Amino acid sequence: MTSLGTRHGRCTLLVLLCGAFLWWGCPSEGGQVKTGPFSGSASGASKMSEIKDGETAPSFSLKDLGGRSHSLSQYKGKVVLVNFWATWCEPCKKEFPHFQGFLDKYRKQGFEILAISIDEGRSVSAVGPTVRRLGYNFTTLLDTEGRVVGQFNPKRHCPYSALVDRKGRIRLRHEGYNPGDEVPLEKLIVRLLQEK
Repeated sequence: MTSLGTRHGRCTLLVLLCGAFLWWGCPSEGGQVKTGPFSGSASGASKMSEIKDGETAPSFSLKDLGGRSHSLSQYKGKVVLVNFWATWCEPCKKEFPHFQGFLDKYRKQGFEILAISIDEGRSVSAVGPTVRRLGYNFTTLLDTEGRVVGQFNPKRHCPYSALVDRKGRIRLRHEGYNPGDEVPLEKLIVRLLQEK
């Protein structure tokens, strides 16, 4: 009877630990990226903050999946959604179809997306196959050292987006994703595209 009770106790503990792991998200291999309630967890929390006057977006240069360098300054004069995501982040994958729709609809008007993967270690090898499998054609960059995510998103929530206007100013910060978040985001994209 004692070994059965011990086994039952271990199983209960394992179930509780797995539940906590799923609730709070999967940390990156470096353990630095937090998903918490901002990643579309059961608490339903996401945070979207429009910044009226904006602040200058941090400059950066990262390589894409083909090894070509991209800097944010290359996109000055365009409205750019800078999105931080990871292959293990399920809410990230849920917002991607909306992002692809925005890109298809507004690219000719000067809208771009820089989807910056914060995957580290072994999970970096899954970035390219994930993007190809899901069929997205936005620019995918790699921030394997966490330099750029640290500039934009010091708390390292995932997913996280910053909407940058034509003058290079951050006009919106968005932590997490919940269904419906794409509606106010699209309205702001349209408004910023109309600004000259």
